[in-house]
Amino acid sequence: MIDSQFNHKTLDPQREFEDGGNMMDRAIYDTLLTFKGADASRPVPSLALSYTANADSTVYTFKLRKSARFSDGTKLTSADVVYSLDRLKNIQGNPSSLMDGLTATATDPYTVVITANQPDTAVPVKVAGPEFGVVNSKVVAAHGGYSLVGAATKDKAETFLNTTSAGSGPYMLSKFSLTTEVDLVANPKYWGPKPAYSKIVIRNVTQAVQALDVQKGVANIAIDLSPKQVDSLTGVNVTAGVSTTVWFLYSNANPTISAITSDPNFQNAVRYALDYKALTAFAGKGAIQAAGIIPSAFQGALKPADATKQNIALAKADLAKTAYKGEPIGLRYWGGGAWEGISFDDFATVISSQLAAVGINLKLEPTPVGDALTTYRNGTDTMGLWFWGPDWPDSSNYSQNFGPSEKVGLRAGWTTDAAVSKVINQVAIESNPAKRAALYRQFQLDLNQNSPFVPLIQSPSILVSTKSVIGIASNPIWKVNLTELK
Repeated sequence: MIDSQFNHKTLDPQREFEDGGNMMDRAIYDTLLTFKGADASRPVPSLALSYTANADSTVYTFKLRKSARFSDGTKLTSADVVYSLDRLKNIQGNPSSLMDGLTATATDPYTVVITANQPDTAVPVKVAGPEFGVVNSKVVAAHGGYSLVGAATKDKAETFLNTTSAGSGPYMLSKFSLTTEVDLVANPKYWGPKPAYSKIVIRNVTQAVQALDVQKGVANIAIDLSPKQVDSLTGVNVTAGVSTTVWFLYSNANPTISAITSDPNFQNAVRYALDYKALTAFAGKGAIQAAGIIPSAFQGALKPADATKQNIALAKADLAKTAYKGEPIGLRYWGGGAWEGISFDDFATVISSQLAAVGINLKLEPTPVGDALTTYRNGTDTMGLWFWGPDWPDSSNYSQNFGPSEKVGLRAGWTTDAAVSKVINQVAIESNPAKRAALYRQFQLDLNQNSPFVPLIQSPSILVSTKSVIGIASNPIWKVNLTELK
């Protein structure tokens, strides 16, 4: 039994893009490569026994294992891999950007070639993500699946994949809900080592209930407890550290959404009004200030000395340059939600109090996660409080999402910044590690001064389990690898 606060919207692997969905789909769908334990820096074999790359990192060749089978017993071949990657690309959903510039082909039944239209050193870590989960192409196609151009409207397989999984992983989906419970059962035809548990139940419960459940042994794992809650527990195992999750605040830069929040002076007033030491203390033991949008463990991460510091006088001076007269400004977030022990409601309240000290009056807008994700992704929120866990563990994940006119940039209404775009274009084709790191540093320094984004903290990474659970480790992509539990 696992206690978690749900944030998934689907378990269709080519559509899901939330941390909770990652954890579940990791157990249901195999990928070409994967990660072991907490290490998300070095991909290891899964469906692909090996891979090679050409000199300029534009062509990757994957050799598939011939023993892999889907849960219905049929062989998994390169045709299924290509179908899945084409579907990921052409559905044009949230994770489709992972296939930007990439093309998958099959040269024989057990060889897959991924070609990039420009150097892309992140391909091996990208394909380890659950969004690259390989589906049974014939089964999915028979239930409305479509992988070619036009899949955005023609693919109708999501409902089927939210009721019956079509993967080759150690587990199969037996019960699905967005609000109550997801059940996984062992795949009797799994091609690899037999999973340790015949059934895993993942329940949607609050932090307070999680603490009670894991203390009493009702739940074996609690995912969302805070450091303060953990301090009061006894007789349990605690896996703790600093996560790669970066919490950030943004002010919408689109003037049609808000003439106030789109003013760079207002954005700077928010940036300098915040008490980052207090925010880090609020998050609890193990949290650190996010110096930039790229977490501390990744290439080109900023140093603590680079982090933005509170400057109340500067915040008030910047605010005075705007047309703002104290009217309420909406701050949207996941109401009732929590991640890595941090309550959105409580965090938003602390932020609101700090901004009020310089004259910024926030109207807190807690919203159910599904609706909150929709308005956030549509770019219609005036201000937003969110977190970002890496879609793939490489700094390119941030330059390809947080720049102007990139995915998260558009959510924040940020469309143009020639200097930042120039750095993003340079780092996209740079393969020298030292030069890449320098470019990523510049990218973040620019964001810290001239963007609508304000990096806040890196949250603690805390997993609590009963003494009976073995093999638990916190991974930045899927939090807990259910297939490794013993």
